[in-house]
Amino acid sequence: MRNAERPNKYRQLAAALTGIGNMASTFPLMAVFRTITPVAGILLSVIFTTALCAQKIQLRVDRGPYYVGLPVLVEVTCRMTQASTPTCTPSPEASDVLDYTGPQRSVGSNTTIINGRMSRSTTHTFVFAAKASQTGVTTVGPFDVTVDGETYTSESKRIVFEELADSQQMFLELEPESTKVYAGQRFSVKVRWGYDATQIIRVRHAFSRHKITTNLFEDFESVSPPPGTDETLLFTTPSGRVEIDSTAFSESRDGTLFVVAEGTLLLHASKLGSNEYSAECFSERLISGGSFFERARTAPLKSTVKPFSIEVQPLPPGAPPSFTGAIASDFNILVESDTEQARVGDPVPIRVTLRGDTDLERLRLPNFSDSPAGQNFQFPFDPPTGSVTNDQIEFEFSVRPKTPGLESFPGLEFSWFNPSSRRYETVKSRPIPLAISDNQVIASNSVFSAGGNRDTTPEELSSLPDQPRKSNVNLAIETSIDRLVAIQLPVSPIRTYALFAAGFGAIAAGAWVRRRSADQSDSARAKHEQKEWLVKLKQTRSMSPSEAARQLAQLARAAQSITTRSTGPELQRWETLAGEADAIAFAPNADSMSSEIDLVREQLESLFREDTQ
Repeated sequence: MRNAERPNKYRQLAAALTGIGNMASTFPLMAVFRTITPVAGILLSVIFTTALCAQKIQLRVDRGPYYVGLPVLVEVTCRMTQASTPTCTPSPEASDVLDYTGPQRSVGSNTTIINGRMSRSTTHTFVFAAKASQTGVTTVGPFDVTVDGETYTSESKRIVFEELADSQQMFLELEPESTKVYAGQRFSVKVRWGYDATQIIRVRHAFSRHKITTNLFEDFESVSPPPGTDETLLFTTPSGRVEIDSTAFSESRDGTLFVVAEGTLLLHASKLGSNEYSAECFSERLISGGSFFERARTAPLKSTVKPFSIEVQPLPPGAPPSFTGAIASDFNILVESDTEQARVGDPVPIRVTLRGDTDLERLRLPNFSDSPAGQNFQFPFDPPTGSVTNDQIEFEFSVRPKTPGLESFPGLEFSWFNPSSRRYETVKSRPIPLAISDNQVIASNSVFSAGGNRDTTPEELSSLPDQPRKSNVNLAIETSIDRLVAIQLPVSPIRTYALFAAGFGAIAAGAWVRRRSADQSDSARAKHEQKEWLVKLKQTRSMSPSEAARQLAQLARAAQSITTRSTGPELQRWETLAGEADAIAFAPNADSMSSEIDLVREQLESLFREDTQ
């Protein structure tokens, strides 16, 4: 009703001022008002318009007391009639003693009907969390709300922040495994949180509301695995939350029994230097449980960790060529292959498995091209990407033999730095059986030179230069001219020709009848095969580049038998595309050739549609 009555009040005031102006003819002293009446009307018009358009902004701060390090909820409410979406930020005039996070935003709407007139308003609420860095009187706000290009500023409030003393009912301890670590090393910090075990319900309440803050995350990166249980120790960081699994047990300290939750925080060191670190834990002490009509009564708790130092040192010089930055106490390496025989140039799949107590996600393989194994085998140009499973990481790639006559794939070396012994260590895998043969093929002149010119004698054939032959191809072709000439035709050639003609005639007649009756079914089957071919072609889009290349090569060769015009040049085009797909499939960097795969796929689809029209 207050907002609805406001315009009437302004109209009444304007009418009163106008009446005063009309009275100027009766009272001479009132003549002055005749001059100011137009000005007053303009001012009232501006005020009236502003009253209708101005946004009502309210600032509310959560109830105290307020403590340094504990967040205080600050709520900014904006009630407006426009449909636009406002934004809210701390004003540049806001105190830099407070660190604001947020806001969290909510929207509510309200509809009112007064004297048959309906009006709608929208309330936007912005909730910030303000945290003070020092004690004393601090100003909260003001905040700027911007809507439709206009900015409205809220009021500000002054509150007093106090220092919260450490509680005797709760403790927090952080213990690094070493005060000296190396750049690139993963190290652990043991975390212990404890609470007075007098009442278990208070322990559960305090544990469910604890939050640990520490400056460790300013210099170190958390590499802790995701938690597997709900009983976790919670760290709040500038970039989010870090949770670690914990185990609970009882422990007596100075005659008081505590329930202790212990976990391990894993950190990765990268920033050189020595710094001092500390931590704080905030929680709540349950004073009395709440009810349906009353909230639970609580009091804040705080525990501070005694400061400790950690120094990050650089790695010593003298790293071996097979060192890629791994730091651990031990490593195991296993090299495997599913192939035992190969030819020079053939791709040979290799699988390298590494196990070690380090951050496996950061591991990478050495450049084996510069190792002794690179003399006889061609390794991928791009380093392979590993796949982490449990406590190991696997790398899969292909190598190509360069030298025939080898009987094994040599062992591969991997080096790491051991922080305990302060020296570099190297492990070498066992060689695996792998027979490499020469990749020789039959030359075309070898076939035609032995083709059987009747004027060529066996002696001349034996004097021809040797041509390379493929060892696993059957070359059992009769080359003896005398034996070939000794083959005689039947005594009665006319009878033989007649039998052949009759046989061919019967076959041709049967084929014509069968084809005439099966034309319709053949057409339906061909359409089904063509549709199935297109489905398989589409499925290659979801495969890896190497798998897609192999599938495309098979589809190219299969298309030759199901298209309608695959003869002559068309067959050559299908075979060319199949060869291109094979080349990509067996390339060392096949998985990075997505654009080449897309081009082959488009050419296959285009050629297929041409041949099936």
